[in-house]
Amino acid sequence: VGHFLPDYTAYAEALGLFQSIVPVPIPQSSKLGMEKQMPANYLDELVSRMDLGAILMSNPCNPTGAVLRGRDLAAYVEIARRWSCAMVMDEFYSHYLYLDEVKDDAKPHMVSAAEFVQDVNCDPVLLVNGLTKGWRLPGWRLCWVV
Repeated sequence: VGHFLPDYTAYAEALGLFQSIVPVPIPQSSKLGMEKQMPANYLDELVSRMDLGAILMSNPCNPTGAVLRGRDLAAYVEIARRWSCAMVMDEFYSHYLYLDEVKDDAKPHMVSAAEFVQDVNCDPVLLVNGLTKGWRLPGWRLCWVV
């Protein structure tokens, strides 16, 4: 299971609890800066070369705040589909998306890979979210996986 560095620090520890899972840390390039996620073409090459069965990541990224959205997020979902690589997206912070452009409507902005899933029965994308962050219920350990 590949996981990006930096990302939520508990991923490496949690993945290490299972003997059958081999955590594969994937360092982000310092050239990107902290506000960017790994380019899709580089991820595509890594998944192929390393024969990754799964990738675990947060979007928006905790702790950097980097966000995948639009074409970039669609490309990540397509990579998962093409290589049958389970993409586990931790979307706990998906409601905390602050855009530079201001819209007239006061609707909150959010991001989710669900927008690019074509077939929920076939696409290897798991979305994890919960009440703790987006619904401001700290201490509630209630979450869902779609």
